[in-house]
Amino acid sequence: MADEAESMTTFAVLRPDGLISYCSAPFAHLLGSEERVVVGTPIGAWLRPVEGAASGWFAVVRQSEGHLLRTGGVGQFRYRLDPMAGGGAVLHLMHGTGNLDPIYARAFQLNPGLSALSVLDTGEHLDVNDAWLRNMEYRREEVIGRTASEMQVWEQGDTSRTEIVRRLREDGKIENFQARMRTRTGKLRDILVSAELVEHAGRKLAFFASHDITEVKKAQEELEALNRQLEQRIAERTAEIVRKNRELAEAAERAQAANEAKSQFLSVMSHEIRTPLNALLNMAELLIEDGNPAPAAAHLSGIASSARALAAIVDDVLDFSRIESGHLEIYPAATDIGRLCEEAVRGVAPLAHRKGLDIVLTFGQRLPATAMVDPLRLRQILFNLVGNAIKYTRKGWIEVRADVTGETAEPQLLVEVTDTGIGIRPNDLERIFERFSRIGADANHEIHGAGLGLNISAGLARAMGGTIRVESEVDRGSAFRVTLPLVTCGELAEDPLRQPLQGRVALLGPATRTRAAFEAILKRQGVGACVLDTAEPELVASSSEMDAALIILPIASEGLDANGTASLSDWFAAAKALSDRVLVLAPLGNASYRTLAEKSGLRVEAYPLAPPRLLAVLQGRAAPDPRPAPEKELSLAGIRVLVADDGEENRLVAQWVLSASGAQVITMESGRSAIDCAMRQSFDILLLDLRMPDLSGYETAVRIRALGGWAADVPIVAVSANIAPDKAQMQAAGIDGFLAKPFTPTALRAKVQGHLRHSAGDTEPDDSIRTDATPVLDESFLAAQVTYAGPDAVGKAIAGFLGNLDGRLSRIWSGADARERADAAHTLAGAAGALGLLDLATHCRRLASDRGDSPTASLRQDRDILASSAGRAVAALREVRDKLAAGSSRQD
Repeated sequence: MADEAESMTTFAVLRPDGLISYCSAPFAHLLGSEERVVVGTPIGAWLRPVEGAASGWFAVVRQSEGHLLRTGGVGQFRYRLDPMAGGGAVLHLMHGTGNLDPIYARAFQLNPGLSALSVLDTGEHLDVNDAWLRNMEYRREEVIGRTASEMQVWEQGDTSRTEIVRRLREDGKIENFQARMRTRTGKLRDILVSAELVEHAGRKLAFFASHDITEVKKAQEELEALNRQLEQRIAERTAEIVRKNRELAEAAERAQAANEAKSQFLSVMSHEIRTPLNALLNMAELLIEDGNPAPAAAHLSGIASSARALAAIVDDVLDFSRIESGHLEIYPAATDIGRLCEEAVRGVAPLAHRKGLDIVLTFGQRLPATAMVDPLRLRQILFNLVGNAIKYTRKGWIEVRADVTGETAEPQLLVEVTDTGIGIRPNDLERIFERFSRIGADANHEIHGAGLGLNISAGLARAMGGTIRVESEVDRGSAFRVTLPLVTCGELAEDPLRQPLQGRVALLGPATRTRAAFEAILKRQGVGACVLDTAEPELVASSSEMDAALIILPIASEGLDANGTASLSDWFAAAKALSDRVLVLAPLGNASYRTLAEKSGLRVEAYPLAPPRLLAVLQGRAAPDPRPAPEKELSLAGIRVLVADDGEENRLVAQWVLSASGAQVITMESGRSAIDCAMRQSFDILLLDLRMPDLSGYETAVRIRALGGWAADVPIVAVSANIAPDKAQMQAAGIDGFLAKPFTPTALRAKVQGHLRHSAGDTEPDDSIRTDATPVLDESFLAAQVTYAGPDAVGKAIAGFLGNLDGRLSRIWSGADARERADAAHTLAGAAGALGLLDLATHCRRLASDRGDSPTASLRQDRDILASSAGRAVAALREVRDKLAAGSSRQD
C-alpha cells in the first residue's frame, strides 16, 4: 500500500516515442534532477530495464511491471507502466531502493536502526527505511522531499543538524552523536546518530544509520537509580554494621569493665568485711585480757559498732542477691512517714555535721500522718541516698523533703534528697543505678564503697511499685526523687499540725539552710517570723518584743556571725532581750554548744528537726521522740523450744536469747539427734538449720512431721544463711517459716512468737503470755497520732474502725476462696496497723499470706485466734477512746 501511494506522486507521462512530456517533482528528485531538466528528454537517458537494453520497452500495449536501473549511474527502482489509449504511457516509480545500488538498498531496508538519506545542503529527505518511519510515527509520503527544518524533527531546531553537517564536511563522517528528535505526535526520542558523507551525481548526500536509544537510556537511568539505591543501602548497611560492631565493642568493654568491677567489688568487700571483723576480734581479746569494767564497757561499745558495720555490709550483699534472684519480699505496714524520715535523717546527721554540711528535713502540706509502705525498705533507701549525698558533698547543704505529688485521683508519696555536691556528668546519669557503679571514685580516693547502694535502692523502689530518678549538674549538685504508690490509712492531711500557731517568733543566727527551712515552716503556720542575722545590741533594741526567740546555731562555731565578731554569749543575750521564751537549736552531735547553752539556763534542742517536732517545741508541748519506743520484753515463759544446728555458736546464741525470755531450750547438733529428741518429748516450736551434715533441715522436718501427734502441727521455722530458700521444698517438708542468719535477738524472739500455735487440747498459755508476745496496742504510736492529728481526729478514726470491724471480720471468713479471704485480711491489717493494733495486724498479715492449702482444722483455729485478737483490740481501743473523751471534757 505504501508503494502504491508512493506511485501516485512519483510518476512521469511518456509520449509514444519515449520523450517525457511531464513528470512530478518527486519523480525528478528520484532521478537526481529537476522537472524542467527532465521534461522533454527521452526516458532512456535516465532509465533502462534491468533485464537488458531492449528498446521500446515503454511502447507496450498492456500494463507491465519490473525493475529499472539508472542509466550510467547507481540506483534501482521498481516500476509500473500503464499504457494510455492515444498512445504513450504513465510510468510510476515505486521507491523501494532509492538512490542506492542493490547491495546498499538491501542493507538500507534490513537495518533495524533508523536509516535515512538526505541532501547535505538542504536537508531534503530522499529516502528513509521502515524503522525510521515506525519510530518517528510518519508515513513515507510525509517525509520524502521534505526537509528536517520543515518537519521540526530536531529538538533543538537546526542546532543539532548544523553540528552534524559541520562534522560531515570536516571529517566525512560522524559517530555516536547524541541528540533528541521529535516524532510526528511530539514525543521526544533519544537518538544515537552516525552518518557518512556520500557524493553522487555531483551532489553531496548524508547517509544516516542511527539508533533509537530512548529505552536504553531509560533503562540506563533506572539502572543508575537502582545503583544509587543499592549504594545507599550498602552505605546504610555498612553504617549499621559499623554501629553494631561499635556496640559489640562497647558491650565487650562493658563486660570487661563489669568483670573488673566484680573483681574490684570482691576486693573492696573483702577489705570492708575484714576491717570491722578485725576490730571485733581484737576488742574481744581485749575484753578477755582486761579485768577493768570501765575499759570493758568501751570495748563492748566498739564491738557493737563494728558488728553493726559488718551487718550493714552483709545486708547490702544479701539485698543485692535477693534483688538479682527475684526473691526480695516487701511487707507493707501502716507507717508514720514523717517519723521514719526524721529517724533516718537524724541517724546520719552527725556525719554530715562533721563535714560542715547543713542537713535539713522538710514536709509538704499534704503529707499524710501514716501510709502503707515497707518501713524497713524505705528507711534503707533513705540511708543510701542521704549517705551518698554526704559522701559526694564537700560543702553546702543536704535537704530531705517528704511530700505527696500528683493529683488527688492517684497521689504518690515523694521523698526527695537534694544536695550541693560534686554533681554527675550527663554521660554517667544512665549508669548511675548500675551495680558496682562508683561514679567519681577514680578521681576521689576518699570515696569508698562497693557501688551497690544506688542499685539496691532502685531495686527496692521497683519492688515497692515505685521509681527513683535523678537530676544533676556538675559542680552544682544532684536531686534524687523516690516516688512510691500512696496508700493512706486515712485522708491526706492538709498540714502536719492541725492547730494553727499565733504570735511572733524571732529567728536569730547566721543565714543557713536550716534557718531558712524553719522560717518557711513558721510562715506556713501563720506565725510572724522576724529574722536577725546579727547579735548587735542596736539592732536588737530596735526590734519589738517577741513571743519566743529561737537561736539557730551554725554547724561550725566560726560561722556564728557574718563579721566573725559575735560569740555565743552575744546571741544568748540578744535572744533574752527579745523574749522570755528562748530556745537554742544546735547541730546534732555538738556537745560544746549544748553545754554552754545549758550553763546559761537555756533549753537546747538538736536539729535537724521535723516540722511537727519544731512546732510542738514552740507550743510548749513535749516534742515527739523520733527514736523508736523501747521494745517491751516479750515473755516466752513455759514455751519449749527445740533448736537443731551444727554450729555451736548458733546454738548458744539461740539458747541465750530464748532462755532470757523464759523459754525452755533444748539444742541438738544434727538432724538425727533432733529426731531422736522429738521421739522422746514434745515441744511448742522447732528451729531447724537447713544445712546440717547428716540430714538437711528439709529431711529432718519431714521425719518429725511423720511422728504424728504433737509433731504433726508444731510450728517449724527454718534458720539458714541462705537468702532464698526453696519455698516449694519448705512447704512440701511442712516448714512454716524462715529466719535468715545473721539475726538479732529481737528478730528471733519475734519470729518464735509469731509462729506459736496451740492445737485444740494442748495447754493454752495464759492471756498475759500471749499479750506480751505481741502487744495489743502500740501506745507510743497512737500517742504520736494524737499529737499530729489531734484527739478528735483519732477518736473519729477509732469509732470508724470499731463500727466496721464486724463487717471486715465477716468478709474474711465468708470469702469464696483463699484469695478473697486474703484480700479481706490484708484490708483489715492495714486498718489495724493505722491505729497501732500490732497483735491484730500481725494475725491479719499472716492470714493474707495464706495460699489456700491450710487444712480445715487450721482454719477453724485461725478463726478463733483472730476473734480473740479482735476482742482484745476492741477493748484496748475503747479504753483509749474513753481517755480521749475524758481529756476533752476536762479541757471544756
